[in-house]
Amino acid sequence: MTEVERRPFFAMTSEPVDRRHKHQGRATRHPEWVRVASTIRGLVGTPLGLLTRPVRGQITHKKACGMILGMTIGAGASEGRYVENIDDFLSLTRSILERNDITDQWIANLWNKKATSAGMLPCVSSTRGFPPSR
Repeated sequence: MTEVERRPFFAMTSEPVDRRHKHQGRATRHPEWVRVASTIRGLVGTPLGLLTRPVRGQITHKKACGMILGMTIGAGASEGRYVENIDDFLSLTRSILERNDITDQWIANLWNKKATSAGMLPCVSSTRGFPPSR
């Protein structure tokens, strides 16, 4: 984020950016941004490398579960929730889903979208519109 190279992820510029003609890179960095970026890099060090999106096939189920656990338990910890076992985790997950109005239909729609993009035929029950339970 603090890179001052030609194509940074984020930067404050001295003049408006010309997005219409796709010349975002021509805008010069604001001197204060260059100073702030330099200060941040001095505090945290230089980046280890460019960020790249992982290839979906390279994300194992174990790694995906680790991400789910980490994000959910992190959200619970920020609320002071204690998670020691699977039952605590499932309770926390249900609580987060309910507070954010995530319904069965929302989950079914997301499942169908992901199943379609993964090359599976959407499997919709004629009675509820949900994927089959396992």
